[in-house]
Parts: sequence; C-alpha cells; structure tokens
Amino acid sequence: MRVLFLLLLISFNSYAQKPLTFTDIVKVDSTISKNVLFERGRAWLNDVFKDYKEVSQIQDKESGELSIKGIIFTHYQKNGFGQPLMNYPCYVRFKLSIWVKDGRYKYEFSDYTDECVSQYANSRVLTDQEIIKEKGAMKGYINAQWKETKDGAISQTEILIASLKIAMAKEIKTSEW
Repeated sequence: MRVLFLLLLISFNSYAQKPLTFTDIVKVDSTISKNVLFERGRAWLNDVFKDYKEVSQIQDKESGELSIKGIIFTHYQKNGFGQPLMNYPCYVRFKLSIWVKDGRYKYEFSDYTDECVSQYANSRVLTDQEIIKEKGAMKGYINAQWKETKDGAISQTEILIASLKIAMAKEIKTSEW
C-alpha cells in the first residue's frame, strides 16, 4: 500500500507546474542605508512604470517594502490560414515586490497572468511548463502562442531586472531649484 501511495505521489509531482518567479537578494555597498535604497527603488518604479493606470502600488518605508502590480506588454504571431504572419499585442499582469535593508535588497517578480492566449486554454497563470494544452482542437496553435507570450514576459522581466540593478547601484541626483 505504501509503495502505491508513493508511486502516485511521485507521478502527481512530476506533472506539477511551478508559477514563473524571479527572485534574488542583491548586496550593495554596506554603507548604503535602508532609506537610501528605498528612495532608489521608489524612483526606479516611478520612472519605469509611468502610467498610473497600469500600476497599483504599495509603499511602506518603515518595513522597507515596495510592491506593485504591473503589466508587461508583449505580442504573439498568428498565421491566419494562408495569410502572412501577423503580430498581435498581448499583455501579462505580474506582481513585483522589493524589500530593502541596510546594504542589500531583495526583489521578486511573480504572479504572472496571461491576458490573451488564455482565452483559448484553461489556465491564465504563466508557469514553467512548455505546453498549456495537451489535447483538442488547435493545441499546436495555442501552445505556440503560449510559448511566445511566456518567452516575451521572461525577456521583458530580464530587462526590468537589469534596469533595477543599475538603478539601485547608483546615486539619485537631486536637482536644485
């Protein structure tokens, strides 16, 4: 009986999918205070996510947390029955949290939800799986769109991470007026 249970558990876990998440703890100069890192993170968020309609924000200076729910714009290509490939816009919602402490910060990009391909499939959460639809009509078409959308979200996230690391490492210049 134990062997059967163990086999079932292993088979269920092999099909388990993990939601896309990008996280890291980044150490900076140890003399940089939590408040300075908080201000750098807030300035970066304000610079990158300019349209208030796209972002909801939480800023808690005391705990050192900055969180947003944002949108990544991407696209997928569609071949329309003999028509040339066309790009279709798509957006993916996500959550970004940044926590700051003296000399270091942690970021986490998570909760990616697809707002375009999912209309044809049964999941909206972007995961580490390669395909979203295993059977049925148009599975190849839907899986190709899923992969393109996910790859676009990953690429955009990598750009955001690189930008965040640069912003958190340099001083904010204040203009005197």
